Amino acid sequence: MFYQSKKMELDPNLTRKYLQVFSIFKSEGYSCIPSEGRMEKYLKTICLTAFILIAIFPVRIYPQKPERQGNPQGDARKKETPGLMDPKKAGQTEQGSREKKPSDQGQPEGRAMGMPPAIVVVDDVTSGMIAPESEFIGTVFFDEVSQVASEMDGIALSVGFQEGEKVKQGQELVRLDSELLHQTLLVTQASYDQAQASLEKAELDFSRTRRLFEEKTVPLQKYDDDRYNVIFLEKSLNLLKAEMASVEAQLKKKILYSPFDGWVIEKMTERGEWVSKGGIVASIAREGTMDIRVYVPETVLPFIKPDMKLRTVVNGKEYVGIILSIIPRGSMETRTFPMRIHVQDPLNLMEGMEARVRLPIGEKKKSLMVLRDAVIEKFGQNVIYIVENNTAVMMPVTIVGYEGKMAGVEAGGIREGTKAIVKGNERLQSGQQVAIAGAR
Repeated sequence: MFYQSKKMELDPNLTRKYLQVFSIFKSEGYSCIPSEGRMEKYLKTICLTAFILIAIFPVRIYPQKPERQGNPQGDARKKETPGLMDPKKAGQTEQGSREKKPSDQGQPEGRAMGMPPAIVVVDDVTSGMIAPESEFIGTVFFDEVSQVASEMDGIALSVGFQEGEKVKQGQELVRLDSELLHQTLLVTQASYDQAQASLEKAELDFSRTRRLFEEKTVPLQKYDDDRYNVIFLEKSLNLLKAEMASVEAQLKKKILYSPFDGWVIEKMTERGEWVSKGGIVASIAREGTMDIRVYVPETVLPFIKPDMKLRTVVNGKEYVGIILSIIPRGSMETRTFPMRIHVQDPLNLMEGMEARVRLPIGEKKKSLMVLRDAVIEKFGQNVIYIVENNTAVMMPVTIVGYEGKMAGVEAGGIREGTKAIVKGNERLQSGQQVAIAGAR
């Protein structure tokens, strides 16, 4: 360096050398070379700038320290170029890596990686008689839908429900204007009170007339007039009483109630609208029971009958349905006949859902039988896992039908006595090692 760090002074020897060099350039005719005084000024400016930069951004400019005296063997160790290796050492390394590989390369990947075997429960494949089944598509409907209508006409003063709302039996739905009926009831009540008072007076008069008639002081005509007057007033009183009951009944019918527990599926009136006699104000579906309507071909009819239990799947959930009836009127175009299946579910089923129903399509025949838990869906097909040499093997199967908790299947490579996995098969992979925990 041509400057000293503690004192901002130029090294005289180095400065002299630089000035000699610039003098030579100037003597050769280079006009761009400044004078010696200006050159010294330039050098001082450069040194000052460098000193400031070093002060702001400290840089260690020290000579490299000599290596510490250590182990002679370590100092004599050869420095190898990174990325390169002695061919002899490379061969030894490759041979050692080959020796570390497992000898049992035929084991599954899970066992090679140290994965423990999956714990499963198995059951023996058996054989039995089962009717072949086929799947039919149906539609879910409400078992009972009520079109709530009004027996009276009037303006809707209040509407206490909304579409999609759940209602209870006896809940008020619509209240109609009943001011005129209230006035009619007051008039009828007053007439009834008047007739009752007249009857009491007539009975008193007849009592006197009867006593006098028995004493033979009044004629028979008088006696008959008073007696029939009492009878007439009694009949009039009964008539007014019936009129009052009629008005009260009409007042009650000004309020419309829900006929059962259910859901409002359609709202047909709003507050302030005129409701005519017989006009529908709401459509309510009964809660708790649903029907599935399926159209089946005539070839299936010999194998189904009312009260038969069937397996149906709606929205991924399985239900047990009962055949209510087979409607004896089919379609001329498709030659199919509607069938009603009754299922119970007050919460998850809604009208319009798709239902998949399995129906018998033939006589019973012999088939391999497995527990229904053994059959799962994987890769878009029905499969079961069997155990061979403590290894899970996936086998695609075709479902013939169901009989209680058993399923009839058809598949190659399966026979009676084969161990089928019925529990723990959801996460298995074909070829995975398994450990049998028990059997059903």
